[in-house]
Amino acid sequence: MANEVSDLLTVDDLCEKLQISRNTAYQSLERGEVEGFKVGRNWRIPNISISSYIVNQIKKRGVKNG
Repeated sequence: MANEVSDLLTVDDLCEKLQISRNTAYQSLERGEVEGFKVGRNWRIPNISISSYIVNQIKKRGVKNG
């Protein structure tokens, strides 16, 4: 449970990490592709959700090593 608050990201952080637009970030959150939750009107995204999203995208698209 160490640093739980620092493990939460904002939409801007999500955009920076995935190199996506704000619109794409909001769409991904609304569709549940990236897991997050709202605090008031603002989204908070657990850092682990981004890792899970990336793994799911790799599996979904069949990216291969080499």
